[in-house]
Amino acid sequence: MSSISNVQITQRAKRARAARKRATGWHFVGLLVVFLSSVFPSYWMVTTSLKSQADALAYPPKWIFSPTFHHYSAALFKHDVAGSLLNSLIVASSTTVLAILLGTPAAYALARYEFRGKEDLWFWFISNRMVSPVVLAVPFFLIATKLDIVDTHIVLILLYLTFSLPSVVWICTDQFRNIPVELDEAARLDGASPWRVFWRINLPLAMPGIVVSAIFAFIFSWNDLLYALVLNAHRRDDVARCGHELHERL
Repeated sequence: MSSISNVQITQRAKRARAARKRATGWHFVGLLVVFLSSVFPSYWMVTTSLKSQADALAYPPKWIFSPTFHHYSAALFKHDVAGSLLNSLIVASSTTVLAILLGTPAAYALARYEFRGKEDLWFWFISNRMVSPVVLAVPFFLIATKLDIVDTHIVLILLYLTFSLPSVVWICTDQFRNIPVELDEAARLDGASPWRVFWRINLPLAMPGIVVSAIFAFIFSWNDLLYALVLNAHRRDDVARCGHELHERL
């Protein structure tokens, strides 16, 4: 009787191992399919950019071809896309840095301190994201014209900052609120100043939220087209998105 039960246990263990192997195999196949479906569009885009026009339009598609960098050289030097990319990089990077420098301390104050008008200030930050950009395009252009800063980097940086700063404050405030207050209290008991508590304790712990908010600020500044067209009325190829739209029309 004992030998029969041992045989049954052994058979069940073998079936369980086989089932786990099959599940692992199907899991691997599923992950491989997801990976290929995610990577293939990027692969196709890159390889198409390296093909000549005849190879790119060939049917059936050519998987083996002689790569060419003619398209990149034409885009960067013939149409001056490199200058547009540089201007976009200056505007987006400056906006991101200023948004982080100004928004992180503001978010920390909203998360840790109580003061008069805190709820109103928080609502003002959030409500900035509710305004349609089209509504503000003409007023911003009139203000920039009065200040004589149209067709400059500074006008785009200041404008993008007004939209990026609330996002940074919003994301970082929630990040600081998730940090235990007991860490601040322990640091104060050890004689740390409020600035040291913020700089040495809260800022490193909130770094994931700060990085995410910086990415969002950079992407918004880089991808904007409306304000770049309106506020660069005479030099519409100064930023990458405007330059792309301009060359598409020509």
